[in-house]
Amino acid sequence: MPEEAPGDPEPGDPGGGDRPLLPRLGVSLAVFGVSTGLLHVLGVGGYRTGFFGVFLPIAALSAGTAWFALGRLAERPLWTGAIVVAAATVAGLLASAAPPSRGVLLAEARDLLPPFYEESSHETAGHSWCRPGCPSATLVAKPPATGAPAVMVEIATSLFVDGVLSQEDLTGIARRRTFAVTAPEVAYHVSLEGEGADRRLRITLDAR
Repeated sequence: MPEEAPGDPEPGDPGGGDRPLLPRLGVSLAVFGVSTGLLHVLGVGGYRTGFFGVFLPIAALSAGTAWFALGRLAERPLWTGAIVVAAATVAGLLASAAPPSRGVLLAEARDLLPPFYEESSHETAGHSWCRPGCPSATLVAKPPATGAPAVMVEIATSLFVDGVLSQEDLTGIARRRTFAVTAPEVAYHVSLEGEGADRRLRITLDAR
């Protein structure tokens, strides 16, 4: 009975045969491309855990498919690792390119509120794929019993600390009851409405 050569595939081995490397990786590359496109369209990179929300599905599906397709080939760990690295790179790119989600915008609006501001209501709209509109979040809060200039300066100071407003932008804000500023990813709209007990602070963040 002839001896089996060391490189011969075992019966049922999915990596058996003499198929070239590229056809073996074809399905994995297709999965990589489709999953990347889908997650990009859905704007998953803009979620609070956007990087991992993109990386884990792409890496698991693509690398798993490659590991199975390459069978017993010596190059299997190398190619699988390369796909995982590529998935991490794509996840970083999609996370930086996607607009912030509604949850991210609402959390940021809440972070702008100084102590003793009581949230009255909030609403969100839009979708991370920006069809029909990009994400937006509006927060309405009741400010403490301080003057209107103090309220506007406090919110402007929070934006200054976050790097949204510059020192020059703070000039004259105390005399306003509304102002807007546009950052690379978000447009901020702040207004103080009403008087006395009915006074409310409205903060709207629109993803760009």
